[in-house]
Amino acid sequence: MRSLRRIYGLLLTLYPRKYRDEYGEELRIVFDLSLDDAMASGGLAVARVALRELASLPKAIIHEHLRERRKAKMVRRFGTYFD
Repeated sequence: MRSLRRIYGLLLTLYPRKYRDEYGEELRIVFDLSLDDAMASGGLAVARVALRELASLPKAIIHEHLRERRKAKMVRRFGTYFD
């Protein structure tokens, strides 16, 4: 279980820095709690939780990077109205 937590923690570094600073600890805590609940149910439940989280992670990471990009563009455009 420690290795799953470590891998998940490493994958969280792929999120944008701002997002990771704000939500990284919360994401890690939720994953740990989900894993603890799954361990009480058995090995198959642990595998299911791990696969679900690892499968949804790439989409969430890409989404957050695109969101950060859009926010940066909006700030630049907004500033040009006043120049």
